[in-house]
Amino acid sequence: MENMWGILARKVYQNNRQFQTVSELQAAILQGWADIDVTILESLITSMPTRIFEVIRRNWCHIKY
Repeated sequence: MENMWGILARKVYQNNRQFQTVSELQAAILQGWADIDVTILESLITSMPTRIFEVIRRNWCHIKY
């Protein structure tokens, strides 16, 4: 989930973009979400079982992902 938020935040704030209103930010978030390639989402989803297993294996500690 954190990776997805990071990808979206980089799209929304690319080129140090700033927003004057909530509606501007909202529009940028919606556009950023629409611009994320489906293959990125698929990659994050398919990596989840491995990530979950690694968290369990490390006794619920932080992992490198």
